[in-house]
Amino acid sequence: MKPRHLLCWGGYALKTHFDESEHWHGWWPWLCQVEPAALVCEVSEWEFVINTPCENAQKMYIGNAMGGNYAAVFAQLIINGSSQGPHCFIVPIRDENGGLYPGVTAIDMMHKEGLHGVDNGILIFNKVRVPRENLLDKFGSVAPDGQYHSPIKNKSARFNAMLAALTPSRLAVTFQALSAMKLGLTIAIRYSHSRRQFGPKAKEEVRIIEHQTQTLRLMPHLATVLALTFTSRYAGALLDEDIFQGKELVSSRVLQALVAGLKAYSTWENVGCLQDCRESTGGMGYMMENRISDLKCDADVFVTFEGDNVVMLQSVLHDAYDVDYEHRLLMSSFCTVATLIASKCQLQMNLISPADGAFL
Repeated sequence: MKPRHLLCWGGYALKTHFDESEHWHGWWPWLCQVEPAALVCEVSEWEFVINTPCENAQKMYIGNAMGGNYAAVFAQLIINGSSQGPHCFIVPIRDENGGLYPGVTAIDMMHKEGLHGVDNGILIFNKVRVPRENLLDKFGSVAPDGQYHSPIKNKSARFNAMLAALTPSRLAVTFQALSAMKLGLTIAIRYSHSRRQFGPKAKEEVRIIEHQTQTLRLMPHLATVLALTFTSRYAGALLDEDIFQGKELVSSRVLQALVAGLKAYSTWENVGCLQDCRESTGGMGYMMENRISDLKCDADVFVTFEGDNVVMLQSVLHDAYDVDYEHRLLMSSFCTVATLIASKCQLQMNLISPADGAFL
């Protein structure tokens, strides 16, 4: 990577986008596999050749696809017929006048539920050649003689190390979800303090926030967003400290797990919160001019932004298991079964807590 590229990006002289999701592969499990349908990159003399072998390997849902100059493209690196796993390449897409380079095809994906200010599209590469220096080689490089070298031998571990760079963007999605929740709650709670409905007979109607159902619908979301705000700020402070000290994000497994969990929980809470805000404001909440419906459309994508939420929680559970139960396999399984049995007894016998069943 030439320094001039970094200088241009730092000064916002170039428009870029991140290309990882594929038509058939999705973005996490399948990209790690050596599939005939995956986007491939082969070594040719002093160049890499980026090629889309079939429709299933087309890059999809690419933000800024219709206007970006450069793309960070993930592709299977093929050397002498052998795949070295996914690697990231900087690929020129358009010239300074906005024209597509030969071999590059961009297709607009048109209308979406939300984020109408972002042009998502499909990118197809037909044997596009890029210089060797355009390989992001922190975790894997190709020598002039064509030999591949990497400090991480396992392909899956190497790819996971690359994905550690997504930690800051996942935290950013968390803050975006919280911002949408705060705005939706502000609108709904203010409306609830001004709208009046029903009341004691022969007396003035009361504000709807005074109705217990309205309070119970909105206040738990307010408490949740406050708790998530403080926790996310704490995670941000940890991230800033690691970056300031020059630590590698790949070694911060606890931070990665914390951010992944926050991303999943906050974005799911965001969906439920905005739906309750919309219902709490009646027909007015359905109007786009009052913004709640608009927030719902834009924020819905957060549950799959920067990683599917289910996969995020699986990674959190994997790390938690490694830390807490690695040496206690039998005991952890026993505790899990015992907890399930106690919970079932508590529900069937209407006990306040499992301990109340000690008389049995």
